[in-house]
Amino acid sequence: MTEKKNKKEKKKSRPARPIISARAKARVKAKKAEEANKAEEANKAVLIASLDDNGHLVGTLRGQPSVDDIVLPDDCDLPLNGTYKWMADQECFLPLGTGFPRVAAKPPVSETQVLYLLASAIGESLLPKEVADWMRWYESNLKKRDEELQVRTRKMREQ
Repeated sequence: MTEKKNKKEKKKSRPARPIISARAKARVKAKKAEEANKAEEANKAVLIASLDDNGHLVGTLRGQPSVDDIVLPDDCDLPLNGTYKWMADQECFLPLGTGFPRVAAKPPVSETQVLYLLASAIGESLLPKEVADWMRWYESNLKKRDEELQVRTRKMREQ
């Protein structure tokens, strides 16, 4: 009997542990893990774009970004051979060779010449009378002038 009393006394003499439910333990553990993740992310180096003088993407490096740096996602798969250019106004990389090409100063042929050539390719018999009349007027008034301008333009481009 004394053994039983001794065991009971030992149990009583132990400091009481606070009773924590499994949910509370899980919440505490999750909160600690979240704080650890935040601290790790704050110290984590990010992927930063390396641009040449023209703004072409030529490499990446890891580190702490400054205000002017371009931060890339960790899974960035853009080629690093200078084929992508950083467009600051759009805040994105665009592949080179896209967009609208510059328009030449003047087309090689005037719009009037194009209309005349199209109409003459169709043939006067298939065209409305108004178009046939316009073709005759063009031939007598402007055709020679347009052809001369075209020849002069070609000569100027060749020089």
